[in-house]
Amino acid sequence: MNKTILKPTSAYSLTDDPDWVEKLEEYFEETAVTYQNFSKEADLKKSDQVFQIGFITPGFAADKNLHQNRKLFKLGSGELEDVSWCGRLDKTFQMPEITKEILSNLDLLKDSWNCLVVDDDEDFCALIKESWENKNRPHTEVRTARNGFEALKLFKAARPDVMILDLKMPGLGGAEFYRQIRLEDQLLPVIILSAVTESEEIKRLRQIGNPVCIEKSTTESRPDSLWWRALKLKVFGSQDAR
Repeated sequence: MNKTILKPTSAYSLTDDPDWVEKLEEYFEETAVTYQNFSKEADLKKSDQVFQIGFITPGFAADKNLHQNRKLFKLGSGELEDVSWCGRLDKTFQMPEITKEILSNLDLLKDSWNCLVVDDDEDFCALIKESWENKNRPHTEVRTARNGFEALKLFKAARPDVMILDLKMPGLGGAEFYRQIRLEDQLLPVIILSAVTESEEIKRLRQIGNPVCIEKSTTESRPDSLWWRALKLKVFGSQDAR
């Protein structure tokens, strides 16, 4: 079992629980991971896909030879030694809780990572920096910039693992800055903060990528929720970078 792969590209679930499937589809939607569900073990056996991460509802996988040739991450204490699973996710879980459930069981969280926050709101930047750098699993470094010009200097000095980007800023705005970095780096996960996530400006940006867009002043834009969201993209890659 290889635990050193930093960005899994494929995942499956073996379950007949439609609520679990819906939540996992939502979880992997913005990542670079291709997700597929199987409701029967026989269908999984027929697949020639080599999956790197798997979720199995307890009661499935009676055939202990089913996963011998499948590369999987160990996410928790599964029924089988070589099977990766998270068990049955509680149907009341919200996405942040599912994120914690999955990421908290990955050995990859021991690695440090860094984020670039680009926003002209100094209080917001300070709040993100203080909140995130107090976390130690994994250790997080946060650099901040108040406009696109400052951000370009920091970006070229050291590439971040993830970037949080506000669109409305003085000088070089977020939209133009996003276009510039996409010319240099097609792999960097970017989370855009915007008052309106379906604006014409966002639609134009989606033509050159598919950034994760979060509406300001919502629970998803709070520091802790943003941290788990950004960490998920760091570990699993971003759909924007496909």
